[in-house]
Amino acid sequence: MGPVLRLCWLTALSIAFAAQAQVVNIDATHGFTYDGGGSDPAPVPGQHLNLIGTPVTLALPAGDYRITNAAGQPGALFQAWSYNIYTSSWAWAFVMADNTTRNTIQYYEAAGGSSAAEVANNSLVKHFEATFSLASAKTLVFTLRDYYVPDNAGGISILISPANPVPEPASALLLVLGLGGLALASQRHTA
Repeated sequence: MGPVLRLCWLTALSIAFAAQAQVVNIDATHGFTYDGGGSDPAPVPGQHLNLIGTPVTLALPAGDYRITNAAGQPGALFQAWSYNIYTSSWAWAFVMADNTTRNTIQYYEAAGGSSAAEVANNSLVKHFEATFSLASAKTLVFTLRDYYVPDNAGGISILISPANPVPEPASALLLVLGLGGLALASQRHTA
């Protein structure tokens, strides 16, 4: 197989399977306040957030997505976060918002406890799974639910993946064309 065909093959494969899972690490230096201050009660969809710190962002195309706990995955840094290291208050919860409007899309909370290990070993945390849909491409922001971050520690890591990992039609076409080119090239080479 020649170098040009090899390059076509690799390009077709990489494009066809580009929509892979991504680890999002949300460290405890991120938080938010409401317009009136504080972060209680839990945010509801559409509620505006004033972000604290440099939030974690992720640009995603339109589609259906699945969120799971990323603990144990390559690139995952955190298992739980403490919203007050002086009182041993640990949690596994985060907020997903629209980066442009800073409006809450969803708040997720799985568990709390008195240590990172207790929270990380909670069945709801270990097996956390949620889904969401985007009608159009959007940059999302991820943050933790706290308004005073200097006494925080840790963070959480989530894994975002396509809910239905099916290649886009154009990517599939490119893959088929690449495979067809390989077939043609190998027939000519053997003839």
